[in-house]
Amino acid sequence: MSGDQGSHANNDGRAEQAAQRRERLAGQRDRAALARDQVSKQRDQAAEQRWAAAQEQAAAAETDRRIHDLLWAAEQRDRAAAQRQEHLSALGEEVACELAVLAGEREQAATERAVLRELLAQLRAQHLAEHADREHHHQQAASDRQASAAAERRTRQRPSREQEARQYGER
Repeated sequence: MSGDQGSHANNDGRAEQAAQRRERLAGQRDRAALARDQVSKQRDQAAEQRWAAAQEQAAAAETDRRIHDLLWAAEQRDRAAAQRQEHLSALGEEVACELAVLAGEREQAATERAVLRELLAQLRAQHLAEHADREHHHQQAASDRQASAAAERRTRQRPSREQEARQYGER
């Protein structure tokens, strides 16, 4: 083998190695870009989840407010019936029928209040469970973002093409 052929073979080998390094670096850049895209998608999903949670909370707050309004109205009806009952009981037997009606109204109001209180308790328990679930998902997403950021930092710490080329004496 003459000197020119050996030199040419060495140049071909170095060129092949450089091409392989460039391919590896391009693959690393592609993986880093894919990781950034995934992080971006995760951020978008987290934002959508926060928006949906806010909408659910608004609906839950409205439901809670309406049930409280119904409970307040039942309490007002009970108070009014109690006042009428007290007033009529002083009038004697001629109003016994009205007193029986008022007693029925009060019993109905008490039943409504009990049902509404139970409904409120169930809703609150459900809201607490949903809140705990959202908090768990939020913490999991934060952990995922931290892991992605750490991977991103590791990817950025790798040498650039030019730095690697200089390191191996290429241009």
